[in-house]
Amino acid sequence: MLRAIFVTTCLSALCLGRTSLRSEPAPGPAVPFTPSTPAALRTFWLDFHANRLCQDIDTVFVFHADGLEVWCLTDNQKSLDRLKRMAAPLSPPYRVEFYVTRPQAERDKGEEDGPPPGLWNNQELRSFLGDIIEEHRHSAPTSLSGFDDAMFTLTNRIQMFADQMLQLSQRLESYAMDLEGLSAVAFDPAYAAADRTRARTLCALHASAIDECASKLDQNLRQALPPPAKPVKSERRGDEMHSAASPRDTAAEIARQGHKMAHRVYRFIYPDHFTVGITDLREPGLLESLAALRRLAADYQHKLRKG
Repeated sequence: MLRAIFVTTCLSALCLGRTSLRSEPAPGPAVPFTPSTPAALRTFWLDFHANRLCQDIDTVFVFHADGLEVWCLTDNQKSLDRLKRMAAPLSPPYRVEFYVTRPQAERDKGEEDGPPPGLWNNQELRSFLGDIIEEHRHSAPTSLSGFDDAMFTLTNRIQMFADQMLQLSQRLESYAMDLEGLSAVAFDPAYAAADRTRARTLCALHASAIDECASKLDQNLRQALPPPAKPVKSERRGDEMHSAASPRDTAAEIARQGHKMAHRVYRFIYPDHFTVGITDLREPGLLESLAALRRLAADYQHKLRKG
């Protein structure tokens, strides 16, 4: 959720404080660097994605003729240390500057510690988990202290469900947003052939990961959503339709839809007014949106294989 705001803030601040050292036009929003960027710096950026550090560190790379700035938003110290070790061989001759920010807690739980209200009050999810709880209640002995083991189990299961949903949606968003930059390198003949080949390989891995995250979100959401008016089938290989859009345009749409999906999942778990309207869930429904996103990912993978 913080990616778009963070990128805009960092780049705006940078534009005020540094004059571009490049003679050629600066790269666009989705283009990480220009073709003339030194090879060692291009490789560092590709290594960042190849090692999946993009899943642990929300990063903005700002390339200059004499090095780069790495603006990081993360609470994963292990991955941050690994990224700094990867950058160490670049100096000299290049200067690599790290600017690290720790994410702030989005919610102050305080006395509201426990499962999110959006899920605790979700009758479909409680009904699904309730079957498990009833089995536990009949099979487990009554606690001598009066402690409700079944309710404790239900509370933990709902919290685990929420954590898993948020993690999956954030992973999906990260892969989707990064796919756009990788596609900019993979499908632009101005870049070195080795960079294009490697970027295409990373594009395939990211697209596959998007589909995997979307599939798991679909499975989880079916436990928590009311039955749709019309059955929604999970996407399967071979069901996809291929568009005439370019790979880069398809990647841009995947990025847009991935960001939107992460926001919708967050609002499903933490609704503004503790309830989610049925219309918001169905028109267009989360399941339909996930199916559309998986079709886009499949279309993109088809374009990779074809081109």
